[in-house]
Amino acid sequence: MPLLLAACLGPDIACAQRTQANPTASADDAFGTSVGDESVGLYSSGSVRGFSPVSAGNIRVEGLYIDRLGGFSDRLMESSAIRVGIAAQNYLFPAPTGIADYKLRPAGDKREVSSRLGYGPFGSQAIEFDARIPVPDHDLGWAFGAGGYRDEVANGSASKTVSYAVIPYWTPTEKIRITPLFSSVITLGKKPSPVYISLGNRLPGSVRRRHYIGPSWANGRTANTNYGAIARVGLPADLQLSAGLFRSVLKSEDSVSYRLAGVSGDGYADRTVSADPVQKTVSDSGELLVGREWRSGDRIRHSLHASLRAKRRTNLHGGGESFALGRFSIQAPDASRKPAFSFHAREKESISQFGAGISYGARIRDWATLDVGVQKVEYEKRIEADGKASRDAPTLYNVAATWRPAKWITAYASRTKGLEDAGSAPDYAINRAQVMPAIRTTQWDAGVLWRPGFGLRVVTGYFNVKKPYLDLDANGVYGVTGDVTHKGFEVSLSGDVRESTSLLLGAVFMDPSVTSTGYDGTGKTLLPVGQPRTSVTLSSTHALAQMPNLSLNASINYYGRKYADQANAVEIGGYTQIDLGLRYRFEIGRSKAMLRFQATNITDKFSWRVLGSNVYDFNSPRSYGVSLIVDS
Repeated sequence: MPLLLAACLGPDIACAQRTQANPTASADDAFGTSVGDESVGLYSSGSVRGFSPVSAGNIRVEGLYIDRLGGFSDRLMESSAIRVGIAAQNYLFPAPTGIADYKLRPAGDKREVSSRLGYGPFGSQAIEFDARIPVPDHDLGWAFGAGGYRDEVANGSASKTVSYAVIPYWTPTEKIRITPLFSSVITLGKKPSPVYISLGNRLPGSVRRRHYIGPSWANGRTANTNYGAIARVGLPADLQLSAGLFRSVLKSEDSVSYRLAGVSGDGYADRTVSADPVQKTVSDSGELLVGREWRSGDRIRHSLHASLRAKRRTNLHGGGESFALGRFSIQAPDASRKPAFSFHAREKESISQFGAGISYGARIRDWATLDVGVQKVEYEKRIEADGKASRDAPTLYNVAATWRPAKWITAYASRTKGLEDAGSAPDYAINRAQVMPAIRTTQWDAGVLWRPGFGLRVVTGYFNVKKPYLDLDANGVYGVTGDVTHKGFEVSLSGDVRESTSLLLGAVFMDPSVTSTGYDGTGKTLLPVGQPRTSVTLSSTHALAQMPNLSLNASINYYGRKYADQANAVEIGGYTQIDLGLRYRFEIGRSKAMLRFQATNITDKFSWRVLGSNVYDFNSPRSYGVSLIVDS
């Protein structure tokens, strides 16, 4: 199979109906898999080895580069996988922070319609509809869907969301496939999540979850749109061409942030509310990829790929105003009226990036592989008002190799240098919403995949990731304040321990460190804010022998202790979260159906979540959800 096309294939379950979906059973490893609205594993698109592939800009659609601004609609994407460690081997142009690789919903070869009704967590409600309609007489296929949601979250606020997507597939010849795509997610009635900023070396006092204390008048609106097209073309001389061109738009109106600063031991804090005029970010991006495979006798299979990537992003932000509301108990709801905000001129930033790369791969029968890639990248971030610009033009590389001395064991090693996005300044920073310049990052890892039999896969690996460290400086400005290193061991065990039981076990044992001058200018080497040293996940699904249509699932996640401030003076203890659920599959006439129940955080464990140095919100309390899925 050509490597160009292999990058587009996902788990087998991605082509099945929704009633059969089960990420625990379909995952190849414990490093992160999502199918529909379910996710399992150590990592996600927002957190890999302590860093975020989303913030780093490491998003791919069917293996092609996209500069995505807001999250994809679930109506657009069937599944996603995290490409890190051994899962990144043989992947074209990997990234140090890892890659979140998304797979589109396919049109399929037969007509399928799926619908879902959901209730929970809390009072949330959901209705979804998806369809796949092939039109073989016209070389066409359609995948489309829509969803409506009323979401209630841990802080007690609620919002309404509409999501929809359309994916036509056109295959005029056996060697050509064109796939346009369009999706949008619109959220109404969005209220700000209160952020707690503690005073001194202490955690905030006791708070009530599911009890909204923010402004009742806030009524934000966001619109997140992604559209574009993907082309796959077979060319003469055994060349394969893949091309993707995308536009991503993120627009927010009436956005508000809400801070409780100086939280003291008596449970009081100074409340500040900030509002912004319309904020809008637009990005055009894409990739052109051409590759060829050939053989040297019957021993070595070669591949050569050339890539062109580009993006152009404009960001219109700022112009907001803040009001101090006074000092009140952090338990009391906000009773203030909407202030008379007076907005000022917004700031416009533009980011341009272009990269050209070449990658060579060799497969020596079934016992060894080698991949080498080089990219030349030109980057510029410009502030339009004063013309100030930051530029970089690094040469990037990746080297990876695997060795399989026996059928049951594979060793791997890789080294990667990248240029990655650094995200935007958070709401609690003085320069909130400002886009950070791109940063240079490096990573190397090595490990072993062991297949002991019984359908099990065991992966043990070591990693070392280095990049600039971003946090608040002594003046409350968000930016680079030092350097951070995340190194440690990651372990994964996956497979079917019995015909009716699937198991997924993963663990990360990390030694993170940061040399930062942000809070006192001394350059001390400490532990990074909010980063646990140990994380463990265990997921299992089991079908009952007496009732084969009924399966039970459970997950146990342990999050280790972490520091909440740059000085490492405030520590949050580790905690364990337990989730339980069941699936019951049955038929309604000729349609297949599944009833799914999920109980999350069943012990109702409370823990502060660290957003930045001395900046907090909290985890979600115990919740329940039920959904009915019907495939016809």
